[in-house]
Parts: sequence; C-alpha cells; structure tokens
Amino acid sequence: DSQWVNGNTAAGFGRVEDFIVDEALPAIDQRYRTIPDRAHRAIGGLSAGAYGAFNIAVRHSEQFSIVAVHSGFYRAQPTDDGTDVFDFDQAERDANSPIEHLDDITAPAALAIYFDVGRADPWFVDDAEELDRVLTARGIPHEFHEFAGSHTWFYWSAHIADALRFVGAHLPHA
Repeated sequence: DSQWVNGNTAAGFGRVEDFIVDEALPAIDQRYRTIPDRAHRAIGGLSAGAYGAFNIAVRHSEQFSIVAVHSGFYRAQPTDDGTDVFDFDQAERDANSPIEHLDDITAPAALAIYFDVGRADPWFVDDAEELDRVLTARGIPHEFHEFAGSHTWFYWSAHIADALRFVGAHLPHA
C-alpha cells in the first residue's frame, strides 16, 4: 500500500505520486478534451486517497488549483498502535506530511482547499482539526466541515456533493 506517495521502492512500493503527476495527467490531457492548466484542474480523495490527494496538491500546487478531500490524515506518522503503513524513516515521513509543507504552496490563496471529516471518525478527527488550526493560523483560505458520521462509505456518499459543489464554485466558467 503506497498511500498515494512515492514509496520506498526497495520495500516494493511504487512511485504513485510521480505516476499521477508525470504520467496520468499528461495522458488524460492527451486522450480527453480537457483544459490542461492548473486553473481547470482539481484533485480529491477519501481516507488514504484524501491524504494522497492533499499531499499531491500541496507538493504540486503549480498543477492543481483545487483540492477537495474527505476523512484524510495530514501527517505521515505511525498509527496509535504503532503500525507504520508507510515503511518510512522520519525524514521520509516529514517529506510526505502535507501539513509540514503548506509553505510550499506556490500561491496559497490560489489553492482552493475543502476538507471534511465525520465527528465519529475513529481515526482522523484530530488530524482534520489540526489542519484547520494550522491553515487558519497561516491565513490560508479553506473550507472545513465536521459532519455527523464516521469513516464509512455511507458518510462519504452523503458528502461527495458538498465537495463537488465546492469544486464547481472554484472552477473558472467557460
């Protein structure tokens, strides 16, 4: 499980971030009728995909103007029980912790940020609240919601429309 980052290839993990940014985006732009610029590009995800999407948006804000995620985590740290899903050393964890790289956003006001979490999420409420505090303290505009619900498909399906409305409101109108 790469967690959507460039994993430890010696441990058998792929370079998922590179694939998305360097291969998937150009392939999508070539194959489909897109407007291939950051103003017209969003990224999103849920759970581990939320982490990956947020990490990629922060690390590649020159490629994306919008990020919308549900139930993510924003620090690449071992879980409370000590499980390390990343198989990273601390330097790699820091390099892949988007909350540590908010200053890397090329134009903070130009990255539209939406995230939400279910109040009963057993893992990521604290992470989302910390991200909200850090973004607020740095004056980075964002929209954050804590809704009723947990870390489930029922929760995500109930709130995907919220994220899509946010994305639609931040895309330039043709």
